[in-house]
Amino acid sequence: MDKSTENMRHCPAFERCNCNLCPLDFELDKRRPRGEGKCKYMRERDVGQKTIKFTSAYGSLRKEASFIEKPALMPAELLKNVPACNVESLNSVSKQAWYYLKKT
Repeated sequence: MDKSTENMRHCPAFERCNCNLCPLDFELDKRRPRGEGKCKYMRERDVGQKTIKFTSAYGSLRKEASFIEKPALMPAELLKNVPACNVESLNSVSKQAWYYLKKT
């Protein structure tokens, strides 16, 4: 098993993941998006207030829920395995956490 595959196996989603771009891959710079493309820890979302409207099956109950959507934060156990050369490919919250972990 090569070094990249061995490192990517740290991710619990490795066996079922179809992303071609993984921040745990030592050869990330050689990859191109395909299939699902980027790992969720590399994608930035449209951050901001979102509102969802719910209606019951009978149409009588109507509610609204508001939340603030943020990019997915990579767990610390995985961040420890991200090579320094791939840090810039992480989304903003995961990148910030990676730098924080390196300081401590």
